[in-house]
Amino acid sequence: MGRMRRTPPLFEAVGRAPGSSQPVKPVVHSGNGTATSPAAPARVAPPTLHAPVVVEPVRSIPVVKPTASRGRMVPLLLMSAAAVLLVGFVAWSVGYSRGQDDGKKAMLPHTSAEDAAIITGNGTPAAPLPPVSGPTKTRTNTESISSSVPSLGMPPVTGPDPRNPGENYLTIVTLTWKDAQAAVRFLQKNGLPATCIPVGKVDPAAAQANNANHLVFVLDGIPSGQYKASESKRNDLIAKVRTLGKRWQREERGASDFGEPQWVLFRGK
Repeated sequence: MGRMRRTPPLFEAVGRAPGSSQPVKPVVHSGNGTATSPAAPARVAPPTLHAPVVVEPVRSIPVVKPTASRGRMVPLLLMSAAAVLLVGFVAWSVGYSRGQDDGKKAMLPHTSAEDAAIITGNGTPAAPLPPVSGPTKTRTNTESISSSVPSLGMPPVTGPDPRNPGENYLTIVTLTWKDAQAAVRFLQKNGLPATCIPVGKVDPAAAQANNANHLVFVLDGIPSGQYKASESKRNDLIAKVRTLGKRWQREERGASDFGEPQWVLFRGK
């Protein structure tokens, strides 16, 4: 049997021109009757190559691993802080307790026996401490006993009228019994013998009880026959009385400054 002749495939035969081995290009007919060949396909630009991007790896943060010495420091610090707090609390407790005790002791002198027992916590009432006070001066209504006691070497503050008829006495001032006895004491304390008597014919005890007016005068009298010759003595005594009166007002807030003393002749009762 002879060699078979190879025939081209149908699609190749159809696409070739007669008598040619090249494939026939298709003809496209336009609307105006002209035939055109199809346009050649557009060339595609080759892709642009970019430089490769280098990505650096992320560096990891080193982790500090706790050592044995660091692990022991934390408990020690905590224990030290706790010890400081404990010492401070103990010191505060002791100070607070002592302050309360001192406050209770300070209140005892100003409380009654029952309140003192409650404060001290005793079963029986504790007597409060006596309050500290300065010296007190007790007076009676008449003050006859204390007022009659003279200063050292001086006559009594008051008593029977000691004046002699026919003699001149320096009268200083007329004051109530309370102020008169204070004035006499001040004059005697400063070396001037003086006294006071009730004004008018009244009972001395009743006059003192009623705080009646009393006449304050100097005890040293000058006889009428020597009155003119003793002018210097009389003026010196007046000046001394006025000086003591200003001092009495300034130092003891006296009721008078003894500014108007007068020499008066005593004619008798």
